[in-house]
Amino acid sequence: MKDIYLGIDASTSVVGLSAIDKDNNIVFAEGFDLKTKDNEIESKAIKLFNKLHEIKKEYNVIVCGIEDNLNSYRQTSNKTIIKLAKINGITTFQLMIIFGGLPYRWHPTTARKLALGRGFDKEHYDNTKEFVLNEIINIFTPEVISEYLYENKNGKIKPECYDAMDAIVLAIATKKEYEKNGKDV
Repeated sequence: MKDIYLGIDASTSVVGLSAIDKDNNIVFAEGFDLKTKDNEIESKAIKLFNKLHEIKKEYNVIVCGIEDNLNSYRQTSNKTIIKLAKINGITTFQLMIIFGGLPYRWHPTTARKLALGRGFDKEHYDNTKEFVLNEIINIFTPEVISEYLYENKNGKIKPECYDAMDAIVLAIATKKEYEKNGKDV
């Protein structure tokens, strides 16, 4: 069973799930769709729980990292913030149950600085998604990353690919923090 460092970018519609190995290779990266027939948070939680169990069956998760920042959603409705808080709490609990310990919880800016060596570059990028994508391409090369990027009918990168890239950042930051300070899941 392959050892991995798991990064999770939890959301109410798509969860970024990515893993790197001890040699800093991407093992997988995906935007996992949480859509369900009833669109209820409990159904989404069950769907994610099952996906996390699949990961546990296939890989030895050394440690997990999850994005944990609701303060950055200042222009988001209270209803959306509550949904995000619920799914984040549920996901954190699932990680504890499935993998046996509390995951690292990351503010996005802190994770980016640790994983990418710098924070968001406002001078050269319009948004953080493009910044993260370009930084990840610089780390892993376009050939490696192209495997995880999917285009829609208009030739644009599908939104869920950005969630996968955010999860790669979380996996890298988690691995670096684990190697520096230790902490098993």
